[in-house]
Amino acid sequence: MISGLVPQLPRIAVIVPNFNDSRHIGRCLKALLEQSVPPDELVVVDDCSTDNSVEVIRSIIDGRPGVELVCNPKNLGVYGALDAGSRLVNCDYIMFVAANDFVFPGIIEHAKHCIARYPGVGLWSGMGWLVDDHDRSLGPLALAVPALQDRYFPPQDCVQMAWRLGNWFAGPTVVYHKETLESVGRFNPEYRGLADLISALMIASKRGAIFVPVPYAVFRQHEGSYLASTLVNPEVLIPLLSGMAAKAPALAPELFDPAFCQRIISRFVFAAVRASGGRQIAAYPAILESWQARWLARLDCILPENWRLLRVVAAFLVLRSYDVWPSLWNRMLGTAIVARRHRLIMEGVLSGNR
Repeated sequence: MISGLVPQLPRIAVIVPNFNDSRHIGRCLKALLEQSVPPDELVVVDDCSTDNSVEVIRSIIDGRPGVELVCNPKNLGVYGALDAGSRLVNCDYIMFVAANDFVFPGIIEHAKHCIARYPGVGLWSGMGWLVDDHDRSLGPLALAVPALQDRYFPPQDCVQMAWRLGNWFAGPTVVYHKETLESVGRFNPEYRGLADLISALMIASKRGAIFVPVPYAVFRQHEGSYLASTLVNPEVLIPLLSGMAAKAPALAPELFDPAFCQRIISRFVFAAVRASGGRQIAAYPAILESWQARWLARLDCILPENWRLLRVVAAFLVLRSYDVWPSLWNRMLGTAIVARRHRLIMEGVLSGNR
């Protein structure tokens, strides 16, 4: 960068898909419109809601420049709604915020200034804070924390981190390089609730990523979420992961070689076991390595089904033994440090948004 020159700030668009979320969509939109630096484009895609969502949305966005409401003529599902919105924006970068989530002040401004220092970077990601369906704070989302200050990771470092840490992307905070997102097929609906993570891994391996250890969005934790419904059904997850292993290497060979595909399959299978409370410990032999399948079958016979915690811990040791240290250091300790830094600020913002 030449001294004395101010880097050109990127333009960021935000897409908000909505389906029957009139209870939360108002706060989601207000949080975006009241940013210190608002989105350059904001598109709300209503996916055939049958509640009063459209009326709520219009009451908030009418007269706002750069804001558009799109009402789908038929229900396209979450990724169809995202695609419909993406086709309407012209910004270099794009982010997606679910109608029942909302972002904290400063996210757009922070993202713009970081990206301006590394033009063309694949994505920018902050961290997230969890609340329940009644807006009670549940603390920070426990993802891997790769750095304790703002940091750019070049593509090769992102490949190594994907191997070592797995997922460190917090969905509603991720700002994607639009052209690179399109080059990996946007979000493949075949991957259901895992599609955004898989695409983020691909993009980071191609163009690098910026990580910011600040909780910048609220995630609403509730039963029946798209991710949860993907994980708890082996009949859905097994063909999904098999399809990923077959198709992802062609889109992102920098990362998705056969060995990494097997590693990410093991991680997702563990996530499914944990989501089931340990009940599905032996439900995935067809997509695991043979020794993993044998050990899980034995544990399923040995450990009573009501020993849920022990079954989950045992599955972790079989499926993710290589993740023990990163889970302790990057996930548990890293998240605890971030929570200590930001808890009072986050609690204040949450109480002010109720």
